[in-house]
Amino acid sequence: TSKEGLGRGGFSWPVGDMAEHAQRRELVSNGSTFALNSAEEETSQSRRRRGDRGHVENGAGDGGAAGRRGSVLSGSARSNPTGESTANGRIAQLLKPRVVTKFRRKVEKMLQTSKYGVALEMLNTLLSLTSCFLFATRTYYEFDTSDNAVSIMRHINNAILGISAFLLCEILLRCFAAESLLRFLRTRFFLTEAFTILPPFILTIVARIENERVSSPKEIRWVLQQVIALRFVRIYKLMKIGIGGGGNAGEVKRQMVHVCLTLLTIIFCFASMFYVCETFMVDVDEKEAIWGVGHLVFHDAVYFSIVTVTTVGYGDFKPLSWLGKLLVVCTVATTIIVIPSQTNQLLSLMGVQSPYARARYRLKAKQRHAIVCGHLTASNAAEFIQEFFHEDHGMSDGHLVILCPDTPDNNMEILVHSRSHQVTYLEGSPLIEEDLERAQASRCEKIILLANVLSADSQAEDSGTILRALAVRKYLSLKEGCADIPIVLELRRPGSKHHFQSSAFGGSGDNANIICIDEIRLNLIAKSCLCPGFCTMISNLVMSSSATVSEDSNVQPWVREYAHGCGLEIYRSQLSPKFRRMQFIQIAQVVYEQIGCTVFALEVKDPRGKSKIVINPARFEVQPHQIEDLWVFVLADDQEQADRISTFKLEKGEKRKHEAKTGSSAKGDTASVASLTLRSPSWHVPKGIGSVGKAASNRRISFMSEVSSHLEYNNEKMLNMKRKVLAMNEHETNLQDATRDSVATLEDHVLLCGYSPSMYHFIATLRPKHLQTHKKIVILHPNLEEYDWDTQAAYFSDIIYVKGQPHRPADLIRAGVSGASQAVILSPPGGSESDERMRDAEVVFIYQSIMKANPRVHIVCEIVSPGSVPLLCASKEYSAKKTSDENIDDLLFSSKFQQPFCSGNVYFFANVMDLLACQAFFNPHLVTILRELVVLNPEAANVKDPTLASSELFSQVIPEGFGGRTYGELFEHLTSMDTVCLGLYRRFTRQNSDTVNSHIFNGEVRYVVTAPPPDMLLQDDDHMYILQVPPSLNPYGQGYVNMNASMDLTGYAGVGSRTSSDDPTVHNTNLNGGW
Repeated sequence: TSKEGLGRGGFSWPVGDMAEHAQRRELVSNGSTFALNSAEEETSQSRRRRGDRGHVENGAGDGGAAGRRGSVLSGSARSNPTGESTANGRIAQLLKPRVVTKFRRKVEKMLQTSKYGVALEMLNTLLSLTSCFLFATRTYYEFDTSDNAVSIMRHINNAILGISAFLLCEILLRCFAAESLLRFLRTRFFLTEAFTILPPFILTIVARIENERVSSPKEIRWVLQQVIALRFVRIYKLMKIGIGGGGNAGEVKRQMVHVCLTLLTIIFCFASMFYVCETFMVDVDEKEAIWGVGHLVFHDAVYFSIVTVTTVGYGDFKPLSWLGKLLVVCTVATTIIVIPSQTNQLLSLMGVQSPYARARYRLKAKQRHAIVCGHLTASNAAEFIQEFFHEDHGMSDGHLVILCPDTPDNNMEILVHSRSHQVTYLEGSPLIEEDLERAQASRCEKIILLANVLSADSQAEDSGTILRALAVRKYLSLKEGCADIPIVLELRRPGSKHHFQSSAFGGSGDNANIICIDEIRLNLIAKSCLCPGFCTMISNLVMSSSATVSEDSNVQPWVREYAHGCGLEIYRSQLSPKFRRMQFIQIAQVVYEQIGCTVFALEVKDPRGKSKIVINPARFEVQPHQIEDLWVFVLADDQEQADRISTFKLEKGEKRKHEAKTGSSAKGDTASVASLTLRSPSWHVPKGIGSVGKAASNRRISFMSEVSSHLEYNNEKMLNMKRKVLAMNEHETNLQDATRDSVATLEDHVLLCGYSPSMYHFIATLRPKHLQTHKKIVILHPNLEEYDWDTQAAYFSDIIYVKGQPHRPADLIRAGVSGASQAVILSPPGGSESDERMRDAEVVFIYQSIMKANPRVHIVCEIVSPGSVPLLCASKEYSAKKTSDENIDDLLFSSKFQQPFCSGNVYFFANVMDLLACQAFFNPHLVTILRELVVLNPEAANVKDPTLASSELFSQVIPEGFGGRTYGELFEHLTSMDTVCLGLYRRFTRQNSDTVNSHIFNGEVRYVVTAPPPDMLLQDDDHMYILQVPPSLNPYGQGYVNMNASMDLTGYAGVGSRTSSDDPTVHNTNLNGGW
């Protein structure tokens, strides 16, 4: 060593090593991008370079070495050309292995992950199967000496040779891309490829050397033919094709394919080897003597292979050579060992999951289908399916796909199998893309997401529903042309809908119909306190029914009248051109008199093209240019009856012209609420439905966002908006001030047993500002402190909280049950999941206790199971006797004909909410119509167009003097008052005991009649459901509404208004419309 090689730490480097280090340092400083070799890579080549440098140094002398060192250390390449060339050579030696390694990894990545690798693999598989097919084809020309056969053989051999050459190139490419060549050469993949690729080349070379036909029975050629016969092992390459499906379903599919390919491989490999053995080892004469044929062809070998593997063995073919017999033994043994083993694995995988998790909906041509996801039990599924396939909806040829995460129980399986041609149950989740693919979500007409309306944690339930809706929206947005597929989703809390609408997939342009369960049910129950029986009317309109009672049936008249209303539904129809220049109220009168339908709402379009639904805009006049954009909503028996509105008084030529102009005949514009959307060409729901100018936000104030925080609720601007339509205090009342120990002496109040996190909507419906008086609301609940009182009831007056248990008689007395005029029993959250009837146990007990304490009170209670209704009035008097007519018995003993439901005491909120979602599938306007009927009207100052002021629903005793007259006369009289009547709430008193169901509720029955026929006679104590603009909100003034002084529909003036004081069981009609 020289002094120049001494390092700072006392170490010494050889001069050559120090020069190389300086060169590398120079290369790095000059911007070179290559990395230094590791210590393992610096092997004998480095030593040889040092030896070469030492030799040059000795030959050149100290001057040359010094010059070279000076050149390197100074970094000047120009001072020594010899040193520059040496450095360039070293750079090339350093870069070469790195470049090769980088290129190899790039090729490896391309083969394993890129689309080119997948395409190459698919091409390899296709060519492998083609070579197998060519081998089988070759056997038919093996011993044919004609010129055509020789030419075909030559082409087949060339094709096999070309395929083998391509496969050989691929295997060489994979050898180059392999990280470890020796490890790759030992893989089963390489051995199989080499074993089937090389023999054709060798056989071709041997044939050309011998200058003979390839089929000459030489030893070496026979061995190669045996090897070529094994090319059917390449059938296993089909396993590399991706099998769709994830999780256990995908594993089951892969295992099934694995078993099938194994069996095919055994059959075809055995057939090809058997063919070679018997062809080259047995004489032709012997084969003709035993088999009857001198030369085998491939299908004969396959036939023998199948009968051998299946252990049938017909005996027409049998092995003649010793190798063929050994081959049969080996094949049978292999089949017996391999196939059962793989079959057991398949059975084990299939046993892990249910068949519903592997099922897939097979979409048929021109078949419509819908998907239902979320919470669906056997009980509500039966009602949902019956409603979905009702004859009025036109879905008899459709299909329903149920996608639920749970395995169906026995009841659900029976239900699905009973309608197997129409219902498919799939176990899965909409959160998984593969499950949506199984349900053909991208080709469905609508997706319905049902929530668990009985869940104790409504917030968690809504979060899950929103997450499923977002997953569905994201999946559909990635499919071409599927982003506009509408969805219907149920949410428990009204405020939850804004979480969905504020998401990326649930914005204002999203085609989603949101049903807020708590919002609708609480408004509907509160409206039933103002209008008794209204919940029954809405339930009957939502639930399709085919109940019919013949005239000669031995039933009470009330059954026939009630059944007529059960068969009605809401339909949507376009107006006939004959209604031009007519007011809406005039159209309602003409349609009822001439067609028999009740028109109660109008859909119009503003100048921007947005649709608006208005309830009974009595003074709205139809202009000629508007006739094509106007639609009416009617109560009708069927679609045919509703269709008559669009063709009213049109001649045949006019009908065809009108249909061609409006497109109703082709697009189904004159559609039922139950079939509108399916027949329309587009699924787009018109924006702005249910709003009227700036008044929309005010008039639908109770359906705005649920106040989720105290800060938001106390927002002064929001409070001022609410005070325009609600009777609210200026200052809030805390829960402690509203708490009372006892209100036993209180009279004429509403008793609320239970509570809901969305109680604001119940209270707001009972506090409309246009009513002169408001009843006190007494809440009986064991612990109201766990709820958010400040955001629900703090700004309303006359809200009293009594702490106690509703099922205890003593607590009911403290809550003033004896003086209450209405009582509401809410279904408790949570409960037993095993039996739905047990959820109603507490409601039944409370109902019985209230009825015992105050028989005169009108009760509205929530029931989960329809089977619990008879328990509400369990008594000796409540006993319907069966008759010989099974149809009548099924009708009278159904839940819809039980007295508590007919009278409006029961509300099946769970079933009605799910059926409402089903109806929303056919009619996206139905939810909006329900909102219009149960929420508040705007003030006249907020309505831009006074003729589009929407009406409110009231319950009023019929005008004096109409007892004994017909309903048609009453309807005509009401229309003259700009009022539309929807139905009656009446009482039937038993007259004889010979008819069916004669002993019910002490001989008295109360029931709802929806849209009665014109010839039905009225009774003095009948109450009517009317749609009318309240006088305080009427833009034309109160005097306009009360044109006839003999009748005051709302009882404000008291002129001519009657009460049913002669009826001891009915309270006087007050300003709220109660009994």
